Amino acid sequence: MIGGVVARRRRANRVPVPVRGARARTALPSSSGPPWPSARSTVFISHNFDTEHPLALRLAADLRSRVDVWVAPESIQAGESWLTSVERGLSASGVFLALLSKAALSSPWVLKEIQAAMELEVERQMRLVPVQVEDCDLPILLRTYQVLRLAAGYGNVVEQTLRLAVTHRPG
Repeated sequence: MIGGVVARRRRANRVPVPVRGARARTALPSSSGPPWPSARSTVFISHNFDTEHPLALRLAADLRSRVDVWVAPESIQAGESWLTSVERGLSASGVFLALLSKAALSSPWVLKEIQAAMELEVERQMRLVPVQVEDCDLPILLRTYQVLRLAAGYGNVVEQTLRLAVTHRPG
């Protein structure tokens, strides 16, 4: 009997996991709360480590006063696979910032993260926000988005990201 009670309690406290396809995400057991585990939204920052990492860290620091941030490699736990961590970060995030430069757009890893974010956006689980860090040719699909330009002001990038993060939650 004790095992049954523990098992039921564990099932009742499960954190929802994003489900691809037609099945919907399970809400947390709460009559007044939102269907995600934290009142804070998470922003995923995709960037080329060699060229945009200092900018990614600065953005993360400025955003963390109001939202949670996933940024590699700081958000990857010791011994955790990068793929598992990126999947965890994408699943928890409501906003995806893509820091776009020539180097980022030639990085297969950044392009895969952008593809995943586009799929999550189609499923209405995430908002993709392209941030043009330097003049570069954007892929056709990214041209369909309103792009934030770093040249127009760093403060604007932070402000717009926070605005989206507090109004758009995954799910």
